[in-house]
Amino acid sequence: MKWLSLFPVLLLALGSCGPRRHLVIVDPLEPARVEIEVEVYDPVTGGVWENVGVRIVEAYNEWSGCICPTTRPDLFLLSDRNGLAYFSPQLIAEFDVGFAEDGLGNALLGYQSDRDEAVVRIEVFAVGFRSVFVDVPLTWDEPYRFVSVPFE
Repeated sequence: MKWLSLFPVLLLALGSCGPRRHLVIVDPLEPARVEIEVEVYDPVTGGVWENVGVRIVEAYNEWSGCICPTTRPDLFLLSDRNGLAYFSPQLIAEFDVGFAEDGLGNALLGYQSDRDEAVVRIEVFAVGFRSVFVDVPLTWDEPYRFVSVPFE
């Protein structure tokens, strides 16, 4: 019952508070720029393939629920002498497969749980060979992926 004697003091303390203040929450998390690096190699010899075509075919974006085929099917990279093809955030955006973009034209994933995942389908191709398709998962906390693709 001692706490009842404190009730008037608490009421006085609450009444003497200044004007209401609004709580502002600042979210420090930023969207992540997505990048993919593809290594094309020969599983028989263990060597890498130079001048093999690599392109983005489509992407599934969690935020839109869209499986978006590229509007640029003629756009592709050739693997370099190390068998590598690098898709920068700006190049991924150029493939126009449904990613959100920042003001600089970089493909992004948000940090929100309904905007933080995508799967990009890559095609590796060359004349006289069968195309190989690989799905590359990207997430906000792992926006860069390196994938090795066996090609024969």
